[in-house]
Formats: sequence, C-alpha cells, structure tokens
Amino acid sequence: MGKKYKNVVVLDADLSGSVQTEKFAKEFPERHFQMGIAEQNMIGAAAGFATRGKIPFVCSFAVFATGRSWEIIRNSVCYPNLNVKILGSHAGIGLGEDGASHQAL
Repeated sequence: MGKKYKNVVVLDADLSGSVQTEKFAKEFPERHFQMGIAEQNMIGAAAGFATRGKIPFVCSFAVFATGRSWEIIRNSVCYPNLNVKILGSHAGIGLGEDGASHQAL
C-alpha cells in the first residue's frame, strides 16, 4: 500500500518489531513515525495527519491501541469521521507471558 498510496503514513507505539511496521519503516522511513509508548498521543497525531490528507495506520497491541485510547478515538477520530486505520495486534491471551495487562479479552 505504501507504494501505491503516497499519502499512507504508519505510526507505531514502540513496537515496530512486534507489529511488523519495521518493514514499512525500512522502505519508507519518511512516512513511518515511532511514537513511543504513548497510544493516546499516537491516535491524536493520526487524527492530525488525517485532517491534512494523509491516511494514517496506527499500530500497537490491541489492548493498548483501544484500551488506553478509547476516548481519543471517539472524540478525535470518530466524531469528525476521520480516515484513521487502527490496527491492534496480539489480541486475546497471545501475550500471556507478558501478563494480564497485555491481554485483550
């Protein structure tokens, strides 16, 4: 998609290896943004990108992408109907070794 759509940007929450965004970052470093462990800020930044015509894909573990950010998603992405793609990986108990805080059930 990065080759076909020049307005696609990818944001991740310090998980580029786990969520495989490192592949996009290697090919399109100017369109990959490492946001650190700050999912709420990442969603807000994605909303800003979307208002400027970009198509942001935000990536984190499912529990963090939605659990930490639900109010920001509602107010900054859904209410203004912005084109933000939220990708949550490692849902369910797949991260069992990381403990209950990382599980999205």
